[in-house]
Amino acid sequence: MDITQLRYFRTVSDTGSFTRAAEQLHMTQSALSKSIAKLEAEIGLRLFEREGNRIILNRFGQRFLQDSEQVLSHVSDCVRAVREMAGLERGDVRIAISKEVFLDHLIKQFLIDHPDVSFHCYLLSTEQMLSALEDGSIDLAVTSNPPVGPGILQQVLYEDQLEVMLGAGHPLAGKKSLRVEQLRDERFIATNSNYNMDNIIQQLCMQAGFTPKILYEGTSPDMPMYFIIQGSAVMITPHSISMGVGQMIPRNDKVIRIPLENEYPEMRKSLVVAFKEGHYQSAASQSFYDRMVEFYSSIQ
Repeated sequence: MDITQLRYFRTVSDTGSFTRAAEQLHMTQSALSKSIAKLEAEIGLRLFEREGNRIILNRFGQRFLQDSEQVLSHVSDCVRAVREMAGLERGDVRIAISKEVFLDHLIKQFLIDHPDVSFHCYLLSTEQMLSALEDGSIDLAVTSNPPVGPGILQQVLYEDQLEVMLGAGHPLAGKKSLRVEQLRDERFIATNSNYNMDNIIQQLCMQAGFTPKILYEGTSPDMPMYFIIQGSAVMITPHSISMGVGQMIPRNDKVIRIPLENEYPEMRKSLVVAFKEGHYQSAASQSFYDRMVEFYSSIQ
């Protein structure tokens, strides 16, 4: 027994005629009669009786119609739910990111624009990303260390670089670029949530001949901005993260961003989006992908 047989059965019961039902279903009357006969044989009961020129349901057929309508309605609901899941307004987005990626500002605005979308963002290792891409449990992976495997495609989103964030009133605020040694007398904000920045700051400062003085180390996006705006500290961070965080923090216009000079090429990172070849992307997932591309293009 299959769904097609149930639909044929419902059409015959609605029309009361094999001829009219066959016309509606765009099939021959013979093929329709054989399908209904097969259905009755599988059930072990006759479902229809003849009354003159009409075909009517007997009591078994009436009960079977009642239950089969529920089955067909459930199937219809399942199809609609899956289509909505693949759509934009009620779609489903599943992505993975590594710790050096900041997408909160994009996700927040995307969900404001599409409040019925279901968004899932996972913090995964490279090995976990590869497994999730291969089994289809995620649509996209955004990272600076992309997974490599058969059928896994990659696209560079952004060539990231380190910069210094400082308050608009800071004496160095007018510089076009900075060297780490110019920050010798500063206190630093060190975030330990991305790029392993606490170690990178230590490494950069030691190369410049001094040990950094840390004012605050942590994961809060609000705390660094407060001390930077007040002129109490500076912060070295990837440009992509500072721009993303800046879109979520008030008084962002009080913060100046100055690139570190290109004497630190080892600190440059390529942000890459990875996806599985042939994996179906919902309209919502594709729309978020387009939004990421637009953002990273805008901060070049």
